Amino acid sequence: MPTKTMLLATALSVAVITPSYALNRIAPAFTSPVHVNFDATSVDANIVRVKNDKDSGKNNGKAKGAKQHKAKKNDAKAENRASKDLKKAEKDERKEVQQAAKDQRKYEKQTKRPKRSTEDRVILSERLMTIIAPQNRDMTTLLAAIPLALLGQNVIFQDVDEDRLLTYRNCPPGLAKKDPPCVPPGLVEDGVTYDEWVSYDDDRIERVYQDRRDRYLNSQDIGIRDDIQIDDSAFLLNSDQVARLYNLSPAPRGQQYALIDGMPVLLEDRNYATLAQINDMVRVPLLDNGVQIAPTAALTQAELMQSYRLPPSDPGYSYSVLNGEVLALENDAFEQLQLIRIARAVF
Repeated sequence: MPTKTMLLATALSVAVITPSYALNRIAPAFTSPVHVNFDATSVDANIVRVKNDKDSGKNNGKAKGAKQHKAKKNDAKAENRASKDLKKAEKDERKEVQQAAKDQRKYEKQTKRPKRSTEDRVILSERLMTIIAPQNRDMTTLLAAIPLALLGQNVIFQDVDEDRLLTYRNCPPGLAKKDPPCVPPGLVEDGVTYDEWVSYDDDRIERVYQDRRDRYLNSQDIGIRDDIQIDDSAFLLNSDQVARLYNLSPAPRGQQYALIDGMPVLLEDRNYATLAQINDMVRVPLLDNGVQIAPTAALTQAELMQSYRLPPSDPGYSYSVLNGEVLALENDAFEQLQLIRIARAVF
């Protein structure tokens, strides 16, 4: 083979075996120059994208840090609030405990009935019989001077003189200044108005009295029995003494007199025994030394507090005078006394 031909064949073999070498070394001798299209825009976009990714990471880190800082700050605020709430709750609890202890002392002071011997009771009751009520509140005088009547028959409460009002059977002084006036608390809760109440006749009042009495006794688990034994030793005034105060004939057999807020009432033995049971369950405020109770006085709540130096009654309680002794009664028991006063008034 000629030398020239051999050289050409060798060159071609090398070119086939090493394409990159052939491209760089041989191709220029046999081909046109190779032109590469370079897209600068694409490169710039890639560069910007990479840079933004880095910035986003930094921003995310800052946002995360800010979020964590805010969370810690909120946690600190929550802990501070919780600490304040805990302190307030502990303070309120201490106040409640102190108030409960104070109420208990007050309750014990009020519920402690003086232990009286039979002799002491006689001496106290006889002394009580001599205490005269204020002239414009003395029921012995008012009942004698002014005929007792039922409210109603177009009588308007605002037009009734206060002294005369106290003698109306279905408007006892304990209810005269209530809102609405005259109506017992339980009936007010039932929606009974003043106009309705003062229009009740004897039969309607009797039905109301028996219904409210039975309801109250059932709630207190007190039964009414005809053969119940009467124990009125806790009363300062007995039936005979009430009769003497108002110049009444002795109570008929099977009945007893009682005295509620200046009004004498006549009760069957079983109702009288129930009254004694109610008397045993109520609070008895301790009066200041020198304070004397006028058993025949008809006094409003405000007058009772002023006359006998009593503190304002607790919510749900009212004052009354039963057989010459001041009592603090829950509304249900207070209503029973007022209904007894209304339904069983002697005059």
